[in-house]
Amino acid sequence: MIYLGPVALESELTALTNSLRKLHLALIEHTRIAYERVHGSVAGPGELLQLLTRDPEFAWLHPLSELMAWVDELLDPRRDPRPQPEEAAAVRNELSRMLGITHDPTHPVPAGLARQSARRDGACRGTRGAPVAHRRAGKHLIH
Repeated sequence: MIYLGPVALESELTALTNSLRKLHLALIEHTRIAYERVHGSVAGPGELLQLLTRDPEFAWLHPLSELMAWVDELLDPRRDPRPQPEEAAAVRNELSRMLGITHDPTHPVPAGLARQSARRDGACRGTRGAPVAHRRAGKHLIH
């Protein structure tokens, strides 16, 4: 593992969380469109929030939401001590697991988060942002 100083580490975590937010929004949009195909239109942001927190069709997004909250806690300016390399490595490992990224060339890549969403209902038309956001989030894995 390469040691990053505190400023560089926080900068990498900030870049990661920004990418995760884009990925999260793209996956929410993807899931909303799939949901609306079956159940009709979502009435607005309030109903979407209720679906995100309570509906089983959106439950697969919860681990990503929790990871984002974890990174936000690490970056909280009131936090002492500041984020440590071991914590960044734990975030990296969890994100790698979630995205289906393996660092071991002898093992096949498992189905990752974005690929799980695509299999739920086939490719979702009009949501090209999820694969791009998936790649961008993966680029910010802290080594």
